[in-house]
Amino acid sequence: MRTLAETTPERVLIVSASVGAGHDGAAHELAHRLRERGAVVEVCDFLDALPRWLRFTVREGYTRTVNHTPWFYDWLYTAMEKPGLVQRIGLFVCWLAQPQVLRWCRTTNAVVSTYPLASQTVAQLVRKGRVAVPTTTYLTDPSVHSLWISKDIGRHLTTLSATAQIAERLYRVPMTVAGPLVPERFTVPISPIRRAEIRNELGVEAGRPLALVVTGSLGLGRVEETVDAIMATGVATPLVLCGRNDRLRRDLSQRPGVIALGWRDDVQDLMRIAEVMVHNAGGMSFSESLVAGLPAVTFKCIPGHGRANGEVLAHAGVAPLADTVDELARALKTQLQPSATMVLQETVEAAAEDATQVVLGDLRARSAAARLRATNARTRQVSVHRRVSAVSAAALVAVTSFAATEGVAAATRHGFGVAQMPANSVALVVAPDALTPLGHRTRQLAAAHAAVLVPDRLTSHDTRAARELAAAGVPLLAQGCSPATLISHSTTQECGATRMLTAAGVQTSPIVLSDGVVEAPELVVARRDRTRIVIGETAGQRRLPTTGEPSQTRLSGVWVVRQRPEQTSRALLAAVDRQARQATSAGLRLRPVTDARTQR
Repeated sequence: MRTLAETTPERVLIVSASVGAGHDGAAHELAHRLRERGAVVEVCDFLDALPRWLRFTVREGYTRTVNHTPWFYDWLYTAMEKPGLVQRIGLFVCWLAQPQVLRWCRTTNAVVSTYPLASQTVAQLVRKGRVAVPTTTYLTDPSVHSLWISKDIGRHLTTLSATAQIAERLYRVPMTVAGPLVPERFTVPISPIRRAEIRNELGVEAGRPLALVVTGSLGLGRVEETVDAIMATGVATPLVLCGRNDRLRRDLSQRPGVIALGWRDDVQDLMRIAEVMVHNAGGMSFSESLVAGLPAVTFKCIPGHGRANGEVLAHAGVAPLADTVDELARALKTQLQPSATMVLQETVEAAAEDATQVVLGDLRARSAAARLRATNARTRQVSVHRRVSAVSAAALVAVTSFAATEGVAAATRHGFGVAQMPANSVALVVAPDALTPLGHRTRQLAAAHAAVLVPDRLTSHDTRAARELAAAGVPLLAQGCSPATLISHSTTQECGATRMLTAAGVQTSPIVLSDGVVEAPELVVARRDRTRIVIGETAGQRRLPTTGEPSQTRLSGVWVVRQRPEQTSRALLAAVDRQARQATSAGLRLRPVTDARTQR
């Protein structure tokens, strides 16, 4: 029988912003995909959460500064990046939006943001404990700005792997490459007959390349300069999409050799008839061209995020960045080559995840955990007799263990009751913040016979990475059950991450890692759950003798390599390699932690 939680529709809140069309475009496409999978989705405008006087300032201020005072917008974008007065003002705007955003969140099972200020508002509510559902930020820009990032947001999604690399390097925040949120119509090819019809309607000269110039929904940027530059190259005919900027369309329509169009609903067809796109680094326009397979060139970027986006695209090798007419001419000729289309195809295929599946996966993982907690709560309602019996048994074993030695803690420090590695051997245990980055490093971990300590909180991606690690023979260690479970359970139990991994078909090792202080109830729990406790020491703390130097101590143990707060996964694995080399250079043998045995 399915429970009420399993039959209730999943509710997702998406917070966008009516600042341009990019944020709304991604939000509505994600909403469409989620609804196709049965979710109930509500899309809200972040500006509606602000006071009325502030809505106008945010919406109109963006358009007017970009068009009339680009230097000011560029300064504002840069100042918002760094901690200081300007950034605090931006976060104060987010604080003003908290009451309304919280009201939106009260009836939802997951929250997704496609606008940076909305992400910061949600993060503020998470920090306060007011929002406890899975949270996701979808970056509509290829570049990374500090307002897009928050460690209080559960997951960050991006289109390009280059963006994910920048986020991890500069902000120490992992990102999931989930591909562009673009309607399916951009993937549908156009027939040769329809292509010829559209080109004839627009008056495009037969056989001449067509350069589609996109300026966003508001017709922003140095569009006239861009058109003049394309004409000066002589490489292609400019077809300009002016969006809702009627003045721009009228001015460009008067120029010979220029085709200027207003707002269009058939942009996908226009991308199919063009050979190359020239854009000013708006995130959504590039995403559409990426899916349509239309090579792009970045030219005359809008200030702030436009320039930053262009630099990321150029660094990723998907869209060259040109600043002069000569550079534009070379870039256009390069992008007209067939190889440019192949690069776009490879970029789309590199996105192994789908944003819809990621959002629903996190939501369902949280729901499954909640159901497990509810099941545990019902299970704890046992008879008083069982509780008394379990407590008595635990107390008896604890007293016996204490009486047999100088005390359990002292006994375990001498190796009694805990598992130890064989003499002259060392086991390495890696303690990462998340499993996902290690899923692609299984060979390196297996070569060092290293085990991985599973974090308490797991996402669907962590579960997938755990499956890859287990398949490669990397032992997975999870936290043991709390001694409090002795009150309600007298038989073998699985707790925390172990239970979640078991449900996903991933087996953990019967090893529990301790920091060195083992109490009597923990020994009882280990005996009940048929696990072995090993005492780990932080890697690098013990001085190792050089080759040939005699040692008075037993050279064996479990070395734990923990990920520091600002350490990348690459640096963590480099630390593992260093410890492995130090152990072998000291004459120690690397062995898996599962070789540890308990002294009798």
